[in-house]
Amino acid sequence: MARPPRYGWPALALGVVAQGVQVVLLRELLMVFYGSEFSIGILLAAWMAWVAVGSRWAGRWAHGIGRPGTVLRALAWASMAVFPATLLAVRGVRSLFPLLPGEFLSLPATVAAGVAAMAPPCLLLGWQFVLLARLWREGAEQADAVAGTTGTYVWEALGTTAGGLLFSL
Repeated sequence: MARPPRYGWPALALGVVAQGVQVVLLRELLMVFYGSEFSIGILLAAWMAWVAVGSRWAGRWAHGIGRPGTVLRALAWASMAVFPATLLAVRGVRSLFPLLPGEFLSLPATVAAGVAAMAPPCLLLGWQFVLLARLWREGAEQADAVAGTTGTYVWEALGTTAGGLLFSL
């Protein structure tokens, strides 16, 4: 069996973590929204949008970072604080709105809560992906950014698959 690339394991770990966070946040928010199927679409759209925003921001500034590995580690540590804090915040969402027991949140409240809850973890995950792609490209000594992105994406997708199995079963 071929030895995995140097940044394969961190990309795999990013996928596992991202999938785990997504599953846990979706489950928690579905409890807040009382299992509304419509909220699933809102939450997944917010997830994709915030990861895209995080990736875009990182793409703008990643080339100017002198020590991307150090920044990546700092973002990983920040994620370990942000994910539990987000879960705690999600559990208190219903108390922010004047609701009777068993009452559904309004559509605007659902959108606002879902979009706000997804922002912190997704921005961090988007940043980490871009930094991993940069490190991968530089480690392979390739000028083409596609090579780093492709390798990172493939290993992150493998991690997402593993995370889906771990956190869903």
